[in-house]
Amino acid sequence: NALSIGIKNLRAVNKELEKTERDAEKAIQRTLADVKSRAPGIIASAVTQHYNIKKKEVMPSKVDKKSALKVSVRGKSLGDLEFVYTGRRLTPVHFGMTPKVPPPGRSYRISATIYKGQKKRIGTWLNKKTPNGPYAESTSYFLMPTGTISSDKVPYIAVKRASRDRKDIRKFTSVSVPQMIGSKTVEPELKENLNEMIEKRLNYQLNRVGR
Repeated sequence: NALSIGIKNLRAVNKELEKTERDAEKAIQRTLADVKSRAPGIIASAVTQHYNIKKKEVMPSKVDKKSALKVSVRGKSLGDLEFVYTGRRLTPVHFGMTPKVPPPGRSYRISATIYKGQKKRIGTWLNKKTPNGPYAESTSYFLMPTGTISSDKVPYIAVKRASRDRKDIRKFTSVSVPQMIGSKTVEPELKENLNEMIEKRLNYQLNRVGR
C-alpha cells in the first residue's frame, strides 16, 4: 500500500520558505559589506598590539594613491573572502626611530623599536676619521636627508655607504605590513578576532531581516 501525505496550505508554506531563503541571503550580503568595512580596522588593531607602528599606517589609504600599502578584497561569500595586503618593507622611521634628525657635528646612535618593548640599534655614526667614520669606503648606518620640505614627509632616512664613490647607498628597511599581519604572533589572534566579528555581524543581520 502507498501512503499519500498531503500538506495543507502548501503554497503558503513554499512562500514562507522562499522568504526565509531571501532573508538569509540578504543577511549574508549585509554581513559581507560589514566585514569589508570593519576588517581593515581589526587587522590594524591586531598589528599595533604587537608592533610599534601607528594604526593609520596599517590602514589602506583612500586618498593617497601612491601609498606603500595596498589592499584588495577577493571572494563573494563569507566562505571564500580574502583581504590581500601588498606593500614594501618599511624604514625605521615608522617605528619610532631616534634621532629623527642628526645632531650637528656629533656622533650619534640610530635606534628603533619595531616590535613593542624591543628597542634595537641600527647603527652608530662616528663623526671623525675612523674606520667607521664618514670617510670610510664602508660605513655604518647614518641619517641622510631625503630632500623633502613637506611637513608630512620624512626628512631623514637611515642609509649606509658601501663604496668610496658614494654611489652605492643602501637604505635600511625592516618589515612590511603583510609580514606583520602574517607573523606567528599576529595571525592567530587576528583570525580569532575576525571570526568573532563575522559571527556577531551575521547574527545581527539575521535578526534584522527577521523582524
